[in-house]
Amino acid sequence: MTNSNQKSSYSQSGEDLIIKFIFDALGINKPSYIDIGAYHPEILSNTALFYQNGSRGLNIEANPQLITNFIDLRNEDINLNIGIGETTEKLDFYVISVPTLSTFSETEAKLYTENEKYKIEETIPIETYTVNHVINHYLDGHFPDFLSLDVEGFDLLILRSIDYEKSYPLVICVETISFSETGEGIKNLEIINFLESKGYLKYADTYINTIFVKANVWLNQKITNYDFDQKNKIITHAISHQVDHNLIYQLELAKQQITAMESSKFWKLRKIWFKLKSFLKSDHNQEQDSFVKIESQASSKLEEVNLEQVNLIPVQVGTINEQPRNQWIEKQLGQIPAGLRLLDAGCGEQQYRKFCQHLTYVGQDFDSYHGEGDLKGLQMGSWDQSNIDIISDITLIPQPDQSFDVILCSEVFEHLPDPLSALKEFERLLIPGGKLILTAPFCSLTHFSPYHFYSGFNRYFYETNLSKYGFEILEIDINGNFFEYVAQELRRVNYVGQRYANYDFSDQDHSTIYQSLCLLDTINQQQKDSEELLCFGYHILAVKK
Repeated sequence: MTNSNQKSSYSQSGEDLIIKFIFDALGINKPSYIDIGAYHPEILSNTALFYQNGSRGLNIEANPQLITNFIDLRNEDINLNIGIGETTEKLDFYVISVPTLSTFSETEAKLYTENEKYKIEETIPIETYTVNHVINHYLDGHFPDFLSLDVEGFDLLILRSIDYEKSYPLVICVETISFSETGEGIKNLEIINFLESKGYLKYADTYINTIFVKANVWLNQKITNYDFDQKNKIITHAISHQVDHNLIYQLELAKQQITAMESSKFWKLRKIWFKLKSFLKSDHNQEQDSFVKIESQASSKLEEVNLEQVNLIPVQVGTINEQPRNQWIEKQLGQIPAGLRLLDAGCGEQQYRKFCQHLTYVGQDFDSYHGEGDLKGLQMGSWDQSNIDIISDITLIPQPDQSFDVILCSEVFEHLPDPLSALKEFERLLIPGGKLILTAPFCSLTHFSPYHFYSGFNRYFYETNLSKYGFEILEIDINGNFFEYVAQELRRVNYVGQRYANYDFSDQDHSTIYQSLCLLDTINQQQKDSEELLCFGYHILAVKK
């Protein structure tokens, strides 16, 4: 049994490992990089593996809420809170409820919000620059070896704006599939054709992203001393020079964010400002005199803000329940050999079908919940269970013994009157050596009622009962902890107070909730082992003996 979060790949579909293979073949051990639309320094990152291995580069993220993670975790990179476009101008940035979908493209934003699952949470004016300006200003005109690009609708525009005659990346990884909830996105052949016209070879495709390598370099399998050694010395020097003066950049960033704050109803600056204040007190005494004026101007801007008129944006604690679970499930499904037969037991809306294209997928559900239930507790409103393969009781699935290689059962057990009978049925349906991928909450509010029979399951439930029904646990992955869970429920106070107490929350009430979230975030960064008290849930990988 293991409980390890060690990762060999940080990318969405292993792109970083493919790209590493390319650079290893070219003899480039520490490629420089530019990550446009970087999102997070580690999660779904195409450059985290290279940073971990000693490479350095430049990260560009337009969302002010996300750039602070790079300042914390990639402090030896250049990290810019700007946009990349055709010209230097200020453009509206649409912050979508799922941060990975945020975009400068109004068309893309409207497309996402046609689905009621997504909404535009805020529109922020952000300064944009051309990619050539960034390369010239920060990297002395030398394009890094690797370009990672994911900017939701602006990818082709950015690729066309690069001055390929002057300097260019050796390897490009770009998203080439259109957004689709059903996994039926359309390939952007215009991007592929354009890069091929610029002398790039389509080396690999992971369905979501396509990886290109400069054809003449790859076919020759070598690079001249100037192409690599000299260029990377220049880039490394430029990066280290920028990092040495990182305080100047961070203060300039603070000024930009204060300007954005003045035109927004949301207060985004709080967290980064306190980090800057702390940074100002560190060992940079020789530079501080030159920053006094900037700091004074920024402070006076903060003092001008009427806090009672500002709707605070909470910190991240308590917002990542579903994402780690989905990533863990996607990883497990991706490791299953192609062609095997998988049962998604209690499949609901079959959200994991898209990760099973290489498998024979069979979805089963009892098909009695359709979004509203008995109108008590938390309900979905709508629930699409069309195209389910098997409609039956989960404890009596009409399939032969030992007819499945893998069974997936995610967030279902709390909705079963008799989950142990479901385990018994899974044992019957699986072949010897077959895998069981199982997740359920440790604690949950009433939802999908009247089909909600348990609030959750402790790890001891799995350790005791799986062995009784012929399974051996291979892995227990813990999702969240005490402070993450408390923060998650604190975020519901507004909704619950209005619904069940008809309470009208004041600005002071919202400020109190925000301060509480800040406290939980601070404690959460120092916590150790609080998951033994409370967490979101457990992810179990087991094998039939």
